[in-house]
Order: sequence, then C-alpha cells, then structure tokens
Amino acid sequence: MTEVTDRFSKTSPDYAEHRWGYPPKMMEDLVGLCPDRSLALDCGTGTGQVPAMLSASFEKVIGIDQSAEQIQHAHQGENIEYRVNAAEDLRFLGDASVSIITVGTAFHWFRQDEFLREARRVLKPGGLLAIFGIRAPSLKDNRAALESLLKEQIFPHIPTATNPGVQKLATPAGFEEVQIPSEYSEVVLKTADEIAGWLRTTSAWPRIVETGGAEGIITDLKARLAKVSPAESKEVVSSAYIRAFRKQ
Repeated sequence: MTEVTDRFSKTSPDYAEHRWGYPPKMMEDLVGLCPDRSLALDCGTGTGQVPAMLSASFEKVIGIDQSAEQIQHAHQGENIEYRVNAAEDLRFLGDASVSIITVGTAFHWFRQDEFLREARRVLKPGGLLAIFGIRAPSLKDNRAALESLLKEQIFPHIPTATNPGVQKLATPAGFEEVQIPSEYSEVVLKTADEIAGWLRTTSAWPRIVETGGAEGIITDLKARLAKVSPAESKEVVSSAYIRAFRKQ
C-alpha cells in the first residue's frame, strides 16, 4: 500500500460524509458523449462519489480503489460494484468491454503510462476517458477568506504527486481529445461544519493531525467564516476541471 493510499484510508469516514461531488452539469455532458452506456469504470473511486452520480445513466458502474477502507465506506447502489484494485491493472476486465472510464481527482497518483495502456485496452472502440478534479472551494462573496487559509495552512501539507499534463500522455497512448468545457462551477450552500468536513477529506489532513495543528485550523476556519457572514450556511463556489479523450 502506498503512502497516499494509506493516508486516504485514515480519513475514509469523513471522505464518505463530506467529500463533495462534482457539478451535475459536467456529469450530464459526459454522459451525453457516450452513445453506449453499458458499463462505466471509475478509477481511484474513493468512497464512490462518481459511481453514485453515474449509476442512473449506465447499466452498470464499477468503482475501483487501492484502499479497502475507502471501498468499505463507498456509496452503494443496485447497479454499482466496488473492487479493491489498482488502476494500472485491469485484468478483471476483458478487451473492449467498457463504455467510459472516469478518473476523479486521482490521475496524479497513478503510474500514468501503465494506466493509459490498460484504459485503452479495456475501452470499447470510441470509448471515452474522462479525467477531472475538484478545485479548492472559495466563498462566493469573499474569495480571500477561505483561499488564504488553504494556501497558508492546508496546501503546504499536501503530498507530492506526479502531474505532467494528461494531454501530453494521452495523445501518444492512442487517445484523441474531445471538445468539452474545461471548467464547470456551481454555487452550493455549506455550513462551517460541512466546510470543515471537506478540509478533513484532503490528502493534507493526516499530516496536519500528526503535527497537532488540526484543532487550531478548524477554529481559525470557523472564525473567518463568522467574520464573512453570520448566516449559518455560506455560499461556496465549487469548481471542477476536466479533460476528455476518445479511444482512437
């Protein structure tokens, strides 16, 4: 088990409860790009936020993750199956058997060349590969209030990951980029406790807990939010970025 996998395992209950999903319009657009909707595969599924969003549109959805703890806490559904499995080893799937492969905020942790070879093998002709992620949230009416806390106290603790740019790898691996908006955003209402819960789902949080700084960060967060607005729920901008590719 890698250090990253182990770190996410430690936060699985918070991840299941507080990890925000992706903008619904982004998922709708992805589904619209898939004429065949028999099987969706979500790699690095965590606690199943993406399978939960895709299950209404595909006959079957499989979510895989290296962390057994994450899978244990995953969102359930009648047509959703989960496996403890590496994204780079898809031997449980036959050639040309998958309609779409999604990777949500996980590609940077993969052995990327190996994953792309396996993804191309299991995708059907013209099958879709979608790689996307959540951007750090911000308050709609005061972006600096939350962004400054993240930059000062969260981002420095995030483990190093590999992210050379998916397009540089996907094109020579046999994929052609599909035109889709590169950014999606929505405004959601979140309480201070829910925003604190999201902080606890980040890869930085186990390191922060180890240093003894967790309680101080939550206290600081709630003080900043109270200054911005006395309202219990705050308007939060939740944004996602995406690149989509079709198997050539």
